[in-house]
Formats: sequence, C-alpha cells, structure tokens
Amino acid sequence: MSFDSSNGKAAGWVCLRLLLLAVSSCLLASALSAGETGTLSGWVVSETDHEPLLGANVILRGTKTGGVTDEGGYYSIDKVKPGSYDVEFSLLGYGKLTIHGVEIGSGQDRKLTVNLREQPIVFPDVEVIEDRDSPEGLHQEVLPSVRRLKPRQIKTLPGAVEDVLRSLRAVPGVTARSDYSSQVFVRGGGPDQNLILDDGLVISSPYHVGGLISAFNPDVVEEIELIPGGFPARYGDRLSAVLEVKNREGSREGFELWNNTSIISTSAIVEGPLSGGRGSYIVTGRRTYYDLILNQIAEEDVAFPYFYDLHAKLAHDLGRADKLTLISYYSAEGFKYHQKRDEEDEIPEMWMDDLHHSGVYSLIWNHNPRPNLSLRSQYGYLFMKESFNMRGDLSLRGHVNGHRHSLNQNLIRIASPEHSLDLGWEFHHTEAEFWWEFVAPDSLKDELEPGQQSPFRPKQDDFSYDGSTNRFGIYASDRYRASERALLEYGLRFDYSDFVKEAVFSPRLNISYKIGPNTSLKGATGLFYQYPDYESFSEKGYFPETSKNSNLKVERAIHYLLGLEHYLSESWKVKTDFYLKDMSRLVVDYLDTSLVPVNEGEAVARGAELYIEKKKFDDDKLSGWLAYTLGYSKLKTPWNSYFYMTDQRHSLNLFGEYEVNDWLTFGLTWRYGSGFPYTEVVGVTPVLVLDTTGAVVDTSDWKPVWGATNGGRYPAYHRLDLRTTFSYNWLGLPWEAYIEIINAYNRKNVYTYTYNRRYTERDTIHELPLVPTFGFSVRF
Repeated sequence: MSFDSSNGKAAGWVCLRLLLLAVSSCLLASALSAGETGTLSGWVVSETDHEPLLGANVILRGTKTGGVTDEGGYYSIDKVKPGSYDVEFSLLGYGKLTIHGVEIGSGQDRKLTVNLREQPIVFPDVEVIEDRDSPEGLHQEVLPSVRRLKPRQIKTLPGAVEDVLRSLRAVPGVTARSDYSSQVFVRGGGPDQNLILDDGLVISSPYHVGGLISAFNPDVVEEIELIPGGFPARYGDRLSAVLEVKNREGSREGFELWNNTSIISTSAIVEGPLSGGRGSYIVTGRRTYYDLILNQIAEEDVAFPYFYDLHAKLAHDLGRADKLTLISYYSAEGFKYHQKRDEEDEIPEMWMDDLHHSGVYSLIWNHNPRPNLSLRSQYGYLFMKESFNMRGDLSLRGHVNGHRHSLNQNLIRIASPEHSLDLGWEFHHTEAEFWWEFVAPDSLKDELEPGQQSPFRPKQDDFSYDGSTNRFGIYASDRYRASERALLEYGLRFDYSDFVKEAVFSPRLNISYKIGPNTSLKGATGLFYQYPDYESFSEKGYFPETSKNSNLKVERAIHYLLGLEHYLSESWKVKTDFYLKDMSRLVVDYLDTSLVPVNEGEAVARGAELYIEKKKFDDDKLSGWLAYTLGYSKLKTPWNSYFYMTDQRHSLNLFGEYEVNDWLTFGLTWRYGSGFPYTEVVGVTPVLVLDTTGAVVDTSDWKPVWGATNGGRYPAYHRLDLRTTFSYNWLGLPWEAYIEIINAYNRKNVYTYTYNRRYTERDTIHELPLVPTFGFSVRF
C-alpha cells in the first residue's frame, strides 16, 4: 500500500481547519444563547417517507419574520420577540400547514418539528420534488454549477427524443461527440470520468444499441442532477463530474396504468399502493418496435438493432422511522447484419451479430429515528454479459462477462443549527472476464489512425483478461453555516483499490456567500482521484495489456470553480461560472499504439459559462434558457500533445417553450458548436509486398500518412429542433401527443470522413438529417 505525500499534507490542513471551525462554532453558539429575544427552530420532514425537506418556507404570520429549511430539513428563526404566533409551513408540491398559538419566550429556543403531506400534480412525471432552484433556495445550495432537470423537461425537450442523457446536451458545459451517441462529455472530461448513480448505485455504460439510447427510462425518473465539478466528499473514484438519477416510487393513492409510445419504442407503466398505502409499487416495460416491422421485409440473415428493458421498484414503510425499497432492472439487446461483397467499391463480405444482457438488483433501508438523523444503507448487484462475432475477410470474436457487488451506507446528522454532518462508506467487489480474437490483413491494421482506441490495434491480435478488484472508500463532511451570509461544506475522503494497490486522501471544499438577497457567490476546490481498471477502460473502448505495467497509479485531478448566481426576479436567473481542471497521472497508451498503459498523461480543461434562464411564474406562458460555453481541453504526453476529441471552443444552446393554452405547447432547441478536432490524412505510401528474394512483387495497396494528432477541425455544427405538444381527452381518457422535427432546416453536419482503399477520394458521413418524429402517452 502506498500513500501520496501531498495528500497527507492536504489532509493535515483539512483536519486543522475542521478543529478551528469546531471551536469557533462552539463560541458562536454560546454567544447566541443570550439575549432578550427568542428563537424558533426545528425540522420539516415529509409525512410519507420522513425524509427532510429542503427549501420549505417557515413564516410567522402577521410579521415579516421567517426562514427556509436547509438540506437536512432544518430551519432556525432568530431574534423573535416574545409572544404567541401562528406559524405557517409551506413547500411547493406539499400541503400548507399552520400551527396556531406557538409560544416563544425571552431567551428560549423553541423547538417545533412538523410533517408536510405531499400534494402531487396530476401527471406523476411533472411532480415537483423540491424548489431548490428559486430565490428562496439560492442561499441553501452550496454547490456551484449544479444542474437539475425534472422529468417534464426531459420528456418535452426538442431533439432529446425523451432520452435522459441526451437532454443534458442543452445545459452549459456538456458536449456530445455525435448525434449517434448518448454519451456525455462534461467540461473537457471523458464519459469514463463521469460518476453515474442510479438510485444511489454506481452504474457503468448505461446505454442501449451501442450507445445510441440511454438505458434510463424517462417514465420513472423523478429527477436528474448533474454536478459538473467540485463535487463533495460523498462522491469518489471519478475525475470529472457526477450524474445522479433518482427514480420515483409508485402512486400510494390508487392503481394507475400508463402507456408511452415514441418513434423508437413503446412502454407500459403499472403502479399502485401496497398494504393500504403503507407502500407502493411501480413496474415498467419498454421495447423497440421498429425492428419488428423492418425485420419482416429484411433479408433472412439480417436483424435490426433492438432492445427491451424491465424496471420495478417496490417501497414499503416498516414503521414511522423505517422504509425498505427493492429495485430490479433487466435489459437485453442485439442485432444481426450481413454486408455483401462489392468489388467495385472494394467492400468485403461480412457477417456480424451481437447479444447483450445486463441487470441491476438493489435493496435500500432508510432509517430515520429522529428528524435530525437519517441513515441510508444499500446493497446492489450488477451483471453484464455480451458476445460479439464478426466473420468474413475480417474475423473478430469477443466475449464479456462481469458482475459487481456493492455496499454503501451514509448517515446525516444535524448536530446543531450551524452544523450538519454527512458520514459514509462504500465497498465494491468487481469480477470481469473478457477476451477478443482478431484476424485481419496487416495492410488493414496499418491504416488505423494513431490514437484510435480499438481492441484490434497494430501488434495486438488477441486479448484476454480474467480477474477481480476491490475498492473501498470512506468520507466525512460538515455543512457549516458560518454566518447568515456564509455557508461552507468541507470534507475529507479516503479511497483504496487493490487493482493498483494505492490509497489516497481527497480533501474537498465548497463555499457559498450571500452577496445580496438574490445574489450568491460560490466556489469549490479539491482533489479528485480515479482508479484505472477495466470497468472504466471499457467505457472508452480501451483494452490495454495491464500485465505489461505493474506500476500503474491512480489518476488525479484538481478542480477550481467560481460562480456567480443572481435572480433578476422570480422568473429570471443569470449564472456565470469559471472552471479549471488540472489533471495528471492520466493513463494513456504508450507511444499511442502499443496497448501498454502508462501514467504519462497530463491534461488541462478550462472554460467559462453563461446561463440565462426564464422560468414560468404565475401565469407566464414563456420559459427557456440560453447557455453559452467557452471551453478548452488538451492532453499532453512525453511523445505527443493534442486537443481532446471533444475540444470545442464555442458552444451555444437555446431552448424555448411557449404554452399557448392548456392543451397546446410549442418548443424549440437550437444548438451551435465550433468544429471538433480530428487527425487529417496528409499523404499516402505504397504497401510493398516482397517475395522470398526481397524483390517487390505488388504495390497495389496503399496506407495513409497521418498528420498531427487532432490537428484538423471539422466544420461548425448547428441544428434546429422543433416540437408541438397536444393535451386532450379522447374516449374518456387523458392523452398527450407530440410532433417533433429534428434538424428542421436539414443542416448537413459532418460526423467523420472516410476514404477509399487508395486514399484518392474522401467521402463525408453526416450527422442526422431532417427527421420527423411523433409520439403519444395515455393514462388509463
């Protein structure tokens, strides 16, 4: 086991700061205990699951005095004159509650804890979770740059085709390499550097159909939260960003049946109460249907790509303080393809087939013995199996079999009005087995672009791995209300993995400072680590020979973030963010072509973002946002230096939605991005075929001469997507239908370039053309 000495110094600094803050908080608490006025404090929790509620308003009727609950559901109203008050509690999505005749005496700290009952909106996919993105909740949020999307936004965002991950492309700092993938790149980081959590469980490669569609079902998602950097100590083992997907529970009011159909798939949702409302269930099934139609007219040895998935979530209250939740998810997908030989275009004959299965099972126990104490424990099991076979002039066979057991637990303790502690640990045991067998002419291998990540690179014909890894992490953080204006969250994290046998400490710090009633300045910094293993390698299609380097180390990044957020009114918000990610010890391929991993990569990602949002308020009909990002990301190794494949200097996203009336809504999304880098072909050389005497007998094949890695730039990308949504009643049932046009003006955006075998001609493969789509949902 080895430790990073720089981490030890950082850890010592954090521990000293924790001690000083603890002493200062005790002195502050004693100073506040005296006085002729009183204090009203307590917690606001949900009556359904006893979870603390953030952003609840607490008002003393007849006065201008009030407060707002923090992340732990805690509120405190100081300097209250002695007397009797009617105290009103309210939160959007919950029923209003008034407690009459609350007596507050001189010098008294009057405790009052209440439960609020949920009042869901008609459609569960538009249910309000917490109004954290509001002027009232502005100073309760310590994280800079956090982005939250509700299910209604996911389902109605033009161009996202109701895809959870694709919807994130409309927010600043998020880019996508192509229309054909739902992978997200956040502030210069790769998709393998994003920590993705599904109901608290770490998920890898959550995609269907080779990455075209995300595996998250928007019909059951309650909220998605993206932290693009500077995330707190609770999250570990990733360098770039955190994406949390929270799925909703089923209805406790009564049985409900839904159907949602898009141009890609159709789904059914069944939900209802258990044990007289003490629990609930929700079961969903989703499947593509276009393949069932097209396969009837396709050739016998062709099967169009398909997928189906099943998701179930059961929740049951064991009492006032305990709840058990069981989650199950299973998916399958595949395809079969036959490419016929074409001598004129030099296309070889080829057969391909692929079959993929995966599943997730999780058990969660929530224990809330007191309003200021909550404990969450979770066990999860994940598995994935895939087999791939390609036959013809090229031959490639592959098999992947992996599974992971995960345990995690976190405790939140509101120790005082100033301090809220978050403690936790996690353990992951992963086993993986995979192999590749590849046979191809040497001339084809020579044509592979330098830096191209592929399991059949030059000098690499066959590959196999069979092993297991264990990773353990523990953290502690404190959310500290230093003053009425200043809110801090500081923490320390410890991680260890036996894959590289290295332990690291990660100090984290987030600060929010209230400049004015509607303005907040926020910042964050910290150390972030990511362990190299085959689970993260596979996310970027990289299968190195780790056995050739027994000295691999953990990758490291330092984040610096600064943001300013201001509410012009209840409906208008402006945010500016600046970020810098300094990454080192990145695992790269030695000399770009050897498949030997080494910690020789250094990278920097920096940029600035502007976000202007118009929210619906009262009877507003118009909503939307404008997001601009100026970004820069570059990788450096001892033998090369180049821009990342997703380096995009300028990107602009415009989203608008206009609600004409209660049954008709128009929406549009327009995206612009400067060109991504690519490696140019600057020449060709003949492939010499020699006989046994060394004489040249054939020069009919050619191989490319590559220019500087990612030295060229594709043309700029821009696209307009339009959507019209209708809500109506038909056959006595509520329906919602939409018509959507993707790439409305048919912009021919460049995806990549291809060449003929002699590199005398270049063809362009374009992104999606103009595509009309439609869909509907109905509640029975």
